[in-house]
Amino acid sequence: MDHVKVKTALIFTLPERLMTNTACCYSIPFFESLLMSALYLWFNALTYAVFALWCTLQPTSTSQTLGYLSLSPSGQSEYATVYGGLQWGLALLFALFAMKPELRRTGVLAAILLYAPIVLYRLISLTQNAPLETLTYAVAALEVTMLIAAVAIWFARTRHQRS
Repeated sequence: MDHVKVKTALIFTLPERLMTNTACCYSIPFFESLLMSALYLWFNALTYAVFALWCTLQPTSTSQTLGYLSLSPSGQSEYATVYGGLQWGLALLFALFAMKPELRRTGVLAAILLYAPIVLYRLISLTQNAPLETLTYAVAALEVTMLIAAVAIWFARTRHQRS
């Protein structure tokens, strides 16, 4: 019974203890930026895992929703590789970055380097090919949001590391 009380006390007081300078070497803003990095990276991992699973299990409907009217056997292979395999790989990579605190800054930089050209190409293609499917606009909004969030986290962490 006392063992349960100790565990419960640790669970509820640990976040509070971590937020103080006496329990940890980080200041509150820096700790918050570490937490934001982890949450951001986990969100990326989860998002890519969901899309990979969705595209793997329902390739015909997802490809058509994205605007591919039909896929030849070669197209089906390419779709499975990019929308299934590559996205699983990105999910695993972002999960690794999220799990290892020493890799989080690298993970955020990797996200910026990944999303910057995606957003550039996406914005160009949106202007050249509009109107597009609703899902295409939703994915574009997600990509822009992910880039903005990565840049914001990057600069927040950089600012706190200089202080």
